[in-house]
Amino acid sequence: AGWYLTGMVVHPDHRRRGIGRRLTVARLEELAERGVDEVWYFAAAVNTVSLDLHTDLGFVEVTRDFHAPWVTFTGGEGVLSVWSRPGA
Repeated sequence: AGWYLTGMVVHPDHRRRGIGRRLTVARLEELAERGVDEVWYFAAAVNTVSLDLHTDLGFVEVTRDFHAPWVTFTGGEGVLSVWSRPGA
């Protein structure tokens, strides 16, 4: 149970321009304004670009022993991470 960030894809022609970072920050700010204390995120362990982005924004890895219904992770391993609102 909780809030999850999922489903963001930046077109390959527009990657490495900070778009994903700005979108993720905007989503976290909106949830923080609503009083949400924790936000969850998961990705394939091989998706190091996404994992690095979320780590830079304060997400902390919780487990790699993670499965989500109807989700197949590239490489077979998923990473579950959580972000906590500063001051919460």
